Amino acid sequence: MRVRIATIAAGLVAAVAAPSAVAAGDPVLPLAEVRPGMECRALSVVRATTPTEFDIEVIDVVRGDSPAYGARILFRASGPAIATTGIGQGFSGSPIYCPDGRGGEAVIGAISEGIGQWGNDVALATPIEQILGVRPLAPPTARKATALLRSARPLAAPLTIAGLSAPVRRAALAGAGAAGFPLLAAPAGPATPYAPYDPLPGTSIAAAMATGDLTLAAIGTVSYRDGDAIWAFGHELGAGGRRSLPLLDAYVYTVIGNPLGSVELTTYKLASAGRTIGTLDRDGLSAIAGRLGPAPAGIPVTVRARDRVSGRRTTLRTEVADERSVGLGSQLGTVAGFAAAEATASVLRAAPPRPTTRLCVRVAVKQRKAPLRFCQRYFDSFGPFDDLSSALGMLTGYKFGPLGIRSVDVRLAVRPRVREAFIVGVRAPRRVTPGERIRVVLTLRRSRAGLTRVGFPMRVPRGLRPGRRVLSVRGRNPGGGGLIEFFAALLGGGGPGGGGGPARSVGDLAQRFATYGEREGVSATFAPKGRGPVVHGGGDLLIRGRGQAAVIVERR
Repeated sequence: MRVRIATIAAGLVAAVAAPSAVAAGDPVLPLAEVRPGMECRALSVVRATTPTEFDIEVIDVVRGDSPAYGARILFRASGPAIATTGIGQGFSGSPIYCPDGRGGEAVIGAISEGIGQWGNDVALATPIEQILGVRPLAPPTARKATALLRSARPLAAPLTIAGLSAPVRRAALAGAGAAGFPLLAAPAGPATPYAPYDPLPGTSIAAAMATGDLTLAAIGTVSYRDGDAIWAFGHELGAGGRRSLPLLDAYVYTVIGNPLGSVELTTYKLASAGRTIGTLDRDGLSAIAGRLGPAPAGIPVTVRARDRVSGRRTTLRTEVADERSVGLGSQLGTVAGFAAAEATASVLRAAPPRPTTRLCVRVAVKQRKAPLRFCQRYFDSFGPFDDLSSALGMLTGYKFGPLGIRSVDVRLAVRPRVREAFIVGVRAPRRVTPGERIRVVLTLRRSRAGLTRVGFPMRVPRGLRPGRRVLSVRGRNPGGGGLIEFFAALLGGGGPGGGGGPARSVGDLAQRFATYGEREGVSATFAPKGRGPVVHGGGDLLIRGRGQAAVIVERR
């Protein structure tokens, strides 16, 4: 018997404006009628945008101990389209059509999980009823296979980022590997724009965290469509329930084959997300679901970078998904960190380990007339991107009231090399009084150059007791590592910055945001221990080392 499921979408996805063209839902074959030995076919894109057909043989219907997990269809895939690669990440959601016993065919489910088998031609499919939100009735012959289902792994592609240049891409992948984060890097798009396509079952689809010059998305396959309602993946994206993400079409360059089928080495589709086609608003255990039409509003991010030596400039624009309304936050800090690293490498035509960077960030919010902002100078690759991502993460993690983020503007002024100087002498007035403003002069040895001097004013502490004292001066000691270390920290799950507990008002949040711009540089103190306050920023010169000057503190 054939069953048509046409109205379940209303219970799974919210109403969203959609285009006028619609597609009727495919006939559905209940799981209770799926039998071992059925000869079927699957649809999935292996190149460009058009689905390709390959053969499916149903091996069995299996079930586990968890009612929430439900039954699965164990199958073997074959055919020229996948002969050299098998199936892997990105094939998830590919629909399987089988004979319905009446001369036609119906969809029984969608490819969802691999089992780590050599060759990647045996895998699992989620029953279509479960994808559409109906608990299927397994046939009496369904076999219990708890160990098999426990070892199953979703075939959704890891997050794919597109739009990175070669040096940043290499660092991002190395950092992701160090953090154990599944990340793929793809080209920004094909050289020749591809034609829009109707997102029917078997076509590629992407759930995006960011769109624009940089895209960050999970790419899979459309499983089922009924009118403007659409289901995909055959498993969860994050099992987050309600979601608010753009749905995009996608372009598949090729399938990268790996016969091992292990967690680290597996077959996957090399693909990049493309045009916005709708909204993903439901993320369940057995599928993601949404509607075709407009995408949800996101947060516009603009990153501008300038090389202060060559004058080269670049601008990257992206829009980051905002899921704070459904309690899931935003990847604003992560995407902005990627964009800032890419913009810096773009103007420098490389990814130097230690550039000099002036970072300024402005965030326009609905609750304040003045933007939230900070500026800071850095002498390493890690610092500016880490501060940017953690500061923006602090904003998206704000929970003491609404925070309408209108836009984020990031400006980077970079110099390819760090200009260093080392403290070799400190001169201060021989006699000082508490509260007096004095001038201190540092003698510096420039790296691979001669001597130079810089001076700065400082105030003698009012509570300093009379007697012989030592003024200790200390320069910067930058650290933090390079791009690989940054991406490892970024993707390793570090929380937002801004210590001292959560901000409890927008004003408090603005002050904390501004502290990311606290001046760093030369510090000075009369105390026997400690660094003391910063008394000189150093400008574009990285002043390192330490020195002392003896003074006599007199009574006022």
